[in-house]
Amino acid sequence: MALPIESESSEKLSRRDFLWYTLIWSGLGASLLSTLAYLRLPAWSPGLEPVVLGVPQDLSLGEVKAFPAYQTWLIRNESGFYALRSVCTHLGCTPVWKSDLTQFHCPCHHSYFDLAGLREKGPALRALERYRLFWGQQGEIMLDRSQTFRRELGEWEDAGAWLPFPRA
Repeated sequence: MALPIESESSEKLSRRDFLWYTLIWSGLGASLLSTLAYLRLPAWSPGLEPVVLGVPQDLSLGEVKAFPAYQTWLIRNESGFYALRSVCTHLGCTPVWKSDLTQFHCPCHHSYFDLAGLREKGPALRALERYRLFWGQQGEIMLDRSQTFRRELGEWEDAGAWLPFPRA
């Protein structure tokens, strides 16, 4: 027959003490986690300095080329090139290019944008933004992510919002 095991400490933890210890340990844990997050090395992210996207011959008419590291799609139309920022204007999700529909589709809340970046349907209230493009010294297409253009402000017609091709 098994004998009941007696605990060495017959003192029970009161509810007040339990809540107090829980509060103390939760605070220490949160402080530790925030300190570790602060000390963590930042993830690599490309800077805002201009980058080469390619040469005009890399893209055929109507083609969309993704550059995920720069959150950019490069598109060529009859007039030239433009770079759309691949961030939905609703809540900042990353839309995907649906070539069969010739639309950009945001999977988070189902906003749809046409090839030009104009909103077609969904909760997004404005068009996708464009990044500044310019010609490099060797005739390559350069991307400047430090400057964006918004359609509703009339900036899509500004210099840099699109890159004429053939070169003027």
